Amino acid sequence: MARKAYEKLGSKNAKAVSVLARVHYEMGHVATAVKGAEKAVEAASDAEKEALQAMLDFYKKELERRRNDPAAKL
Repeated sequence: MARKAYEKLGSKNAKAVSVLARVHYEMGHVATAVKGAEKAVEAASDAEKEALQAMLDFYKKELERRRNDPAAKL
C-alpha cells in the first residue's frame, strides 16, 4: 500500500515518501530507507522538516551501526 501511495502521489509528497522509507526500514532495508528519508526531507514543508530530519538521522545512525555488525542486514 505504501508503494501504491508513492506511485500515485509521487516523490514530491513527503508523507508518501516517508511512509515508504519506514516500510523499507521495517523490512531491514536500511540503506534504502536512508535514501527515501533523504527524499522526504527534500520534499517536506517547513512544518514537516524537523520530524523527517530526525527520522533520517535515526536511519543514518542505524545504518552505521549495522555496517559495523557483520550479521546485520543493510
